[in-house]
Amino acid sequence: MTEKTSPLAMARLLNSAADVIAGSALCGTPGDHETGRDAQVHTPSAVTPTDLDKVCGMASLAFGEVTGPGGQPVQEQTSGTLNSTGTDWFCDLSFKNDRKNGPFTHLAVVQSPRLVAALKSRGFEGTQCNDREVVFAHDDLSYPWDPKERAATGMPDLREMSKLFATAAKKALNCAT
Repeated sequence: MTEKTSPLAMARLLNSAADVIAGSALCGTPGDHETGRDAQVHTPSAVTPTDLDKVCGMASLAFGEVTGPGGQPVQEQTSGTLNSTGTDWFCDLSFKNDRKNGPFTHLAVVQSPRLVAALKSRGFEGTQCNDREVVFAHDDLSYPWDPKERAATGMPDLREMSKLFATAAKKALNCAT
C-alpha cells in the first residue's frame, strides 16, 4: 500500500478480486455478497497473552498446558467480531517472541456467504446459526512443525483441534449443535 491507499480502498480492491475468483471458481456469483454492504475493514487487536482456559476469548475453548518449543507462552491476536451475525472473526495464535515462524494456528468463524461457499468444500465443519450458514475454519499448515513437535508443545492434534474449536465457536454464537 502506498501512503495514499486507505485500508477501505484496499478492502474494496480485494473484494473485487474475490468477486472475479468466486465467479471463475463457481463459488458463488460475482457480487453475491449482501447488497449495499461495503467492504469491511477490521483493525486487529493488540497481541495479548492467551488465557489457555479461554483461548481467543471463547469461554469453552481450553487447551490446558501449551508452551512453545523453548517454553514460550502462547499469545493471540483477533480481528472482527465473534458474536455479530454476518461478520467474520479471526484469531491467530503464536508463541511469544517467535518472530521467525509467526502464528502456529489461524482460527476463523466465517459467515460471509462467498467465503462460506469457498470453505464448505474444504472439509471444515459448518452449521446453520442465527439463520445463516457458518463455517469454522482453521489452518496451521504454514507453521514448520511435525506431529511430534506439535505434541511436545501440548497442542491438540489437528482432528481434536477442529472438534474443540467448532464446539466452542458454536457455543459462543449460541448455535444449535
